[in-house]
Amino acid sequence: MRKKKRWIPVLLIAGVLGITTFLYIQSRPVNNMEASAPQSYSQALEFEAKQEALVQTIEVKGKSSYIRETAVYAPFAGTIQSWAVKEGEQISEGALLFEMETDDLRKQLAVKQANVDKMQTEQKIQQAVQSLAPDSSRTTAASVGEQEAFARYTDKETDKLQQKLDSINLAMLQNEIKETQELISEARYLAKADGIFLFDEKKEPKRVGEQELLGKIVDLTQLKMVATVGEYEVFQIKEGLPVDVRIDALPNDKLKGKVTEVSKFAKSGNDGVSKFEVTVELEPHDRLIAGLGLTGTIIVDQKDNALVVPTITVQRDGDDYFVYVLNGTEPEKRIVQIGIETAEQTEIIEGLQEGDKVVLQ
Repeated sequence: MRKKKRWIPVLLIAGVLGITTFLYIQSRPVNNMEASAPQSYSQALEFEAKQEALVQTIEVKGKSSYIRETAVYAPFAGTIQSWAVKEGEQISEGALLFEMETDDLRKQLAVKQANVDKMQTEQKIQQAVQSLAPDSSRTTAASVGEQEAFARYTDKETDKLQQKLDSINLAMLQNEIKETQELISEARYLAKADGIFLFDEKKEPKRVGEQELLGKIVDLTQLKMVATVGEYEVFQIKEGLPVDVRIDALPNDKLKGKVTEVSKFAKSGNDGVSKFEVTVELEPHDRLIAGLGLTGTIIVDQKDNALVVPTITVQRDGDDYFVYVLNGTEPEKRIVQIGIETAEQTEIIEGLQEGDKVVLQ
């Protein structure tokens, strides 16, 4: 028992010495040969600068809608006597859409015309009476008193004002007659464009208000996509740029388009970030209708033979861009000028040659 107790302190001391020696070795720095640059950079990622076709794009999302929609409004308040078109029917410009009742308008027209005739007759009678009346200008001042002369002058001026007022009222009434005649002529409402007719809310309404929206005529052959972009993308997008479009619900159906309008005014989104509308005109497609979700790829710039390197190798220092170029076994920092930039590749305009090896630091 005593021999075993003697070995226990010896074993404890040996264990402590072993642990101390291990920690000391681990804490020592590696030698210069092991930390040399060639070994370190031999494990760095290398990329070769090469000539490739480079395309810069911006992806946008939006919905399809019709380019040309012609609204149909009721020409006046009243009752629609009959409809000559059905929901979704293809119509031609000039075709009859509906016809409104005109009995009330024609009664109003008759009353207004009678009033005009009455006013014109009264004017003629008044002119005849004035022509038969004695000329007060020939009456001498001695034959009439001052008070009577003033009364005659007042009556004369009053007659002039009344005639002027009657002329104004007659002109206004004649204008009302003209407007009523125009409304009667619009009672037969003719289509102002070719396309498909769609009712607004209620199909074939009967009682309508003045200028009430009844429906619209849409041209199914011309559609557009309206998308929104941020303030950084809007300056890269120009009218006329080509767009590759796919229908979200039909991913295999692809079509072409082009930018036709870029909004000059921002709209604030729910997050407070400024958004700008971009309109893309779409080519005809037999499965494309309004309201579909679309994804467009706008080609903002492209070059057939661009000297490119991976974008992850290009770094920025203030206003300068630089890469690390492998010179033998050592990388050296080199200032470059960039051109087209995408998420994957960046064009190098100046500072590199084809075949140069760039390394990722």
